[in-house]
Amino acid sequence: MNTIPTAADNGEHTSDMPSAPSLDRYGKDGASRIAPRPDDTQETLKLPALAPLIPSLTAPLVLIADDEVAVRKSIRLVLEISGYRVEEVGRGMQVLACLHHNPAVVLLDINMPGLNGVECLSEMRKRRPLLKVIIVSGEIDSQLSPLTAMGAFAYVPKPVDAYKLIAAIKRAIDDDASAPPIRYNIDASVH
Repeated sequence: MNTIPTAADNGEHTSDMPSAPSLDRYGKDGASRIAPRPDDTQETLKLPALAPLIPSLTAPLVLIADDEVAVRKSIRLVLEISGYRVEEVGRGMQVLACLHHNPAVVLLDINMPGLNGVECLSEMRKRRPLLKVIIVSGEIDSQLSPLTAMGAFAYVPKPVDAYKLIAAIKRAIDDDASAPPIRYNIDASVH
């Protein structure tokens, strides 16, 4: 067992505490190297790349509006890993209060307490008519048609497919007037 030498040590290990491997400088490939001790073998630790987890201050802001905390947290994780800045709210009135933060895209649930998704989208259209709104909901098609008529950019069903959500957000941000809106069918599933 490796032990930690004491100050009075002449090369003999007198403490029974296990020693921790010491970290040396980072290698050329970005991996850290553990400095070998006489009885250790050299190991390489691969550290995760943190760059995608820390969105740039110039990255587009996505506002998540959903009353389910677990849904907001999981979508937030996907978006932050993808390089977006994220704000999240749980009520329709909070969406309207956050519009001054200038989100590039709003992810809007239909069923929220207080101001629901339909009412919220109607009010957003009055305040920011060109704001891209993606409906993220488990509602059926008949409830989505008023939102499409009100200018919702896309619909992504719950449970959310991360790839479809990111594709819809990218398309909303890169949108040109000639591109038709995106609509993913509730029955369509990708395996």
